[in-house]
Amino acid sequence: MKHRVYVKCSRTRQVKDGDDLFLTVEHVIHLLNTGSRTSRIHYSMIFNNDKILTSFALGTHSIDANKVRFNYLFERREQLESLFGDPLSWRSMDNKKESFIECSTVFNGHNLES
Repeated sequence: MKHRVYVKCSRTRQVKDGDDLFLTVEHVIHLLNTGSRTSRIHYSMIFNNDKILTSFALGTHSIDANKVRFNYLFERREQLESLFGDPLSWRSMDNKKESFIECSTVFNGHNLES
């Protein structure tokens, strides 16, 4: 398995404490990308300040092969969602090469207590 971590962008803020001025750098979006043992099929996790998105992408060189794989999983979506424990977003992207199966969770990324 291959693992890559990217910091997609960051934001700076000025913070004043009395007479002192500080510059903080806040990472806005992080991306963790992991390959499967099949070429062009990968998992991604995208983190920002209010949401985590997990994506499973079927993007081999063959549109037909991607759609066959996607349809196979889609036909079993109830079983897969039951095992996963939450509904999934099924995006076939009919006229595109890649198809996606995704889930997202909303949270307060600024709350260090949670």
